[in-house]
Amino acid sequence: MLGFRNEYDDNYYIGIYDAESDTANVKQTSNLTKLHHFMVEHGETPPDVIPTWRYEFRFDVPYTIDVENKFLNKYQPPGYMRLEPYKGTKVPPTIKQLIQHVLNDNGEVYEHYINWLAFIYQYREKPGTAWLVHGTQGTGKNLLFSRVLSPVFGFEYCKTSPLDALEDQFNQQFEEAVLVLISEADVEAVRNQRRVMERLRELITDTPISIRPMRGTRYDARSFTSLMMSSNQPASLDIDEEDRRINVAPRQDEAIRPSDEFLNNLDDELAMFAAHMASVTVDTQAVRRPIQTEARRRLQLISGNSQTDVSSALLDGNLDFFLELMPEANRMDASASILADSYKKIVDEMCRHAVEGTEHRLSRNQLHVIFDYCLDTVPGSSHKFTKFLRYRGIYTERMRKDGELCYGIAAKWQPTEIVFEYMKESHHEEHHSRRSGSRRNQR
Repeated sequence: MLGFRNEYDDNYYIGIYDAESDTANVKQTSNLTKLHHFMVEHGETPPDVIPTWRYEFRFDVPYTIDVENKFLNKYQPPGYMRLEPYKGTKVPPTIKQLIQHVLNDNGEVYEHYINWLAFIYQYREKPGTAWLVHGTQGTGKNLLFSRVLSPVFGFEYCKTSPLDALEDQFNQQFEEAVLVLISEADVEAVRNQRRVMERLRELITDTPISIRPMRGTRYDARSFTSLMMSSNQPASLDIDEEDRRINVAPRQDEAIRPSDEFLNNLDDELAMFAAHMASVTVDTQAVRRPIQTEARRRLQLISGNSQTDVSSALLDGNLDFFLELMPEANRMDASASILADSYKKIVDEMCRHAVEGTEHRLSRNQLHVIFDYCLDTVPGSSHKFTKFLRYRGIYTERMRKDGELCYGIAAKWQPTEIVFEYMKESHHEEHHSRRSGSRRNQR
């Protein structure tokens, strides 16, 4: 029988510990009187002073209770986490088939993922990296999480969460989690992309993390959460070139239709799979490094055309960045063509100043055209767009441009070979266009 005050939250708890199964059924009680009644009901005399215990989530501690040190673990490992390692194990065939299908790989990526899971199982700490699995609906992402990983690590400690939950100031759901599946990850669909990506990175690597409960004050807690993310979107996350956290599996666009036999086999193979997780030799260095896949490289390239990179190109005078995004003729509809023409005129203006070596004054309206062309969503009003710019290190000031007062920035562009080649080509096309027009007039 258990009755104590928890050192960490100053609340009273009551419960029953079963030594045979090494499990405890514990719940919080609202006051000291109820704790006393519980003890009397179970044949115990309440002490004059209720003992203070440490009741916390410790995935890294392999037992439930330590009476001598007054410790009770909120993590109570399921039977699959209590297996002893032995030689000769392997991933059973049905689970292996499912994992390889979700990852769309049966080689290096698959082995890297198995190493990642085994690290979590054996070392019971954060690997410092996460996984993104993506593809069309029905490829087995949720099936893998719910029917294989959750029963092994414990259903209570494997949770799902939408990506936009990271925008919420309350995050207590991540305190007592071993694995979290961020479902339908799509950073473009959240309001504050930067905050979400920062919190995602914190969850992947940081411990302790700051816990903000819905009721109560903020506190720090050790974090054991490992992250998987699933998405149907081809451009689901912003992954920059310097990222050292996120593995990206090859995209899977073939759905899986599991039969009843397939599902029954998954259940039957769980013990064998857990035994392999307990026994396989883990490469602890490899688990800390994301594997470089074509899918990961593609996401990095897509993320490269992000708000941060457009801002950096403006601040650094990197004109090559904007030339690379120049529109191709006859490859857009009428509405897109209007924006593209406006963008092209601004870039032409940039190039002239680069070649002349003069300061270029860009109005706030021109900056809006640049961001609107390079990105999907940009604030419409001047006030919100100005805040948008400031958040990215771009501060507009009062200036004159073409004889009129406006708000904008002064830029100095780098005259690279690409710039000179573009200007030479543009001059040739302009000269050819003028000659053609002159000939038509003569006729």
